[in-house]
Amino acid sequence: MLAAAGNKIGEKIGCVSWDGSAHPDQFWHNYSLGNVKEKTFKEIWENPAEPVLNKLHKKNEFADARCLKCKWFDLCKGNFRFLGANGNDENWLNEPPCYLTDEEIA
Repeated sequence: MLAAAGNKIGEKIGCVSWDGSAHPDQFWHNYSLGNVKEKTFKEIWENPAEPVLNKLHKKNEFADARCLKCKWFDLCKGNFRFLGANGNDENWLNEPPCYLTDEEIA
């Protein structure tokens, strides 16, 4: 495994907003993982029942099919973007779309 290992959203990057809401990173204010006024950050961050963090912690299982077959995936880990208010699969996108051609990822 590469030391950089790609996008760290929800793994080693997090954000606590002014009101105590915890988010997977500073850009994901549409979805709160919990509030540090009610639980410790550790309890929020390590909650195995949290659907968004569960997917972010298991990118090798939930990444886009094109990403998973890419030879650069271990370096990049996709660029997950969560665009919804719940953890449903339809709220996930790779954003921005990958600029590599199919030949470059093979």
